[in-house]
Amino acid sequence: MLQVLKKRMATNGLDLPGFARELVQKWSDGSIKLYVIFRSLHYRNKNHQLFMDGAYIPLMSEGDHKEHVCAYARKGEGKVVLVVVPRFLMHLIQMDEMPFGKKTWGDSWLVIPPEVYAMRFNNIFTDETIELVERDGKPALALEQVFANFPVAMLEGKVEVL
Repeated sequence: MLQVLKKRMATNGLDLPGFARELVQKWSDGSIKLYVIFRSLHYRNKNHQLFMDGAYIPLMSEGDHKEHVCAYARKGEGKVVLVVVPRFLMHLIQMDEMPFGKKTWGDSWLVIPPEVYAMRFNNIFTDETIELVERDGKPALALEQVFANFPVAMLEGKVEVL
């Protein structure tokens, strides 16, 4: 099944957001779970010191649906990775909807504390770049962008000094 998934990824080429959405639409075949495991473990393998010795930093969310997200950061070696997952999605979406974008996430965001500050983050599942914004005077990432094409996120950033 993993070989088939890798072949599908290669065939899809540079359209990783489209591939990610396709996985969500065909969730019942189990490929989405395998994809998350494969990409996460591959990233962890390449960045094992970050996960072994990096600081664990819980992240706060704010806005309309702040109680529907759980997130933390790992920081070390000049890198930071944010892990962001939704919770209680059935309270946010209709049965036939996908949990993406502004319709689902409204005006909700992830607060980025100074110790994990980066101007932009790259989503390892979709290869999308998410730019830092300001909300209530704090650096933040809009959840509508974090979850624009995939229902979970691992966001890599380069730590910058404020």
